[in-house]
Amino acid sequence: SLFVPAFSAYQTSIHPPYDTPTEEWAGWWLLLLGPLGILIGQFGWFANPLMLASALPIPRYLAIVFAGLATALAVSTVTLTSVPVADVKYVVRGAKLGFALWLGCPFLLLLAALVRPDGRKAAAPSKG
Repeated sequence: SLFVPAFSAYQTSIHPPYDTPTEEWAGWWLLLLGPLGILIGQFGWFANPLMLASALPIPRYLAIVFAGLATALAVSTVTLTSVPVADVKYVVRGAKLGFALWLGCPFLLLLAALVRPDGRKAAAPSKG
């Protein structure tokens, strides 16, 4: 998802020219700019560290919690309609393959957390 276009957008500005041709943004660029989303009330980027945490060798219930939160945050990004950059606003025109790949990741991690063994060893049968 990092090396293919994640979404397309066009630029609007308070200065001429007011609209520009559509541009495509790669996933790696969004990964770098994502934390700034909190400035516009968009917290979807924080699904990334939660996905990483859910993939670590941690107890199953924590992996489920982290993957569930990552899924909820990732799904919240479908409401993103614009990205402000200085005095320019990029209006989101559509999602691309990179976004679909990224959006699928927390769902797969949640599924993996749900089906993986919990790591506890079965009690040995008692003799006697």
